[in-house]
Amino acid sequence: MRHQLSIFKKAAECRLAALILAAQTKTTTGRMQNPFVQLRKYRPDLNDPSENRATETLVACLVFSEQFRSSFLQFLFNGKLPSDSMNAATSEVSTQQMTTSGQRVDLLIEQEGEWGIIVEVKVRAPEDGAQIRGYRDWLDEDKRRNNYVFHLVKSPDRSFKITNYGGEGTRTWKELYDYLLRSRQVGPETTDANLIQHFCGYLEVEGIVSTWRPAEILEYGKGVVARRALNNLFEQVVDELYRRVLRHCEIVSQFC
Repeated sequence: MRHQLSIFKKAAECRLAALILAAQTKTTTGRMQNPFVQLRKYRPDLNDPSENRATETLVACLVFSEQFRSSFLQFLFNGKLPSDSMNAATSEVSTQQMTTSGQRVDLLIEQEGEWGIIVEVKVRAPEDGAQIRGYRDWLDEDKRRNNYVFHLVKSPDRSFKITNYGGEGTRTWKELYDYLLRSRQVGPETTDANLIQHFCGYLEVEGIVSTWRPAEILEYGKGVVARRALNNLFEQVVDELYRRVLRHCEIVSQFC
């Protein structure tokens, strides 16, 4: 009897899980699959895979979309480009460039003879002053142009001053996320706008950006408590059914 009730309980739990899954599926059916999320299925390399994927995904967006490239440049300089010659349309984007000292540059945006920007991408790794200094020295080998070095990080170290190492500034992934979504909302529904949407979705899925607000986290906590209470109630119902079945069997056995 106990075994039968255990089977009944498992079947009920499976049914409940199926209903939850169906509800979740219903909310996502019909939406275009986010192409950047599919990058998570590829084989991770020997370095931090989340950092490498984030870098390459950002570079892909910069290469594919002039609008994205323009928005990114505006973002780096807080909406005020330092030079009229800083034109996204004529700039070049590359990754993993080797410096003369043997360093590999995460992201390089440049216009030959005019300006050069290095963005050092961080997700989990700490900020590194020597790395920034090395990048700036390498850029300054070309004296004809204006050069800049930025950090793009998940959680900035408030005690780290990038300007002490020749850097221009530190930006965060969340700041980039918010800036891109604002720029997307003012424009029409275009391929460039969809690219921004999917890139921001990728940052959420990878956990690089969190959009939870404190009030929402508290509400989520209430949901967790409610789910536990429901599980406890379900256990009580199963136990009560078991007791009633035993009582029924005892009564029947008296007449057998």
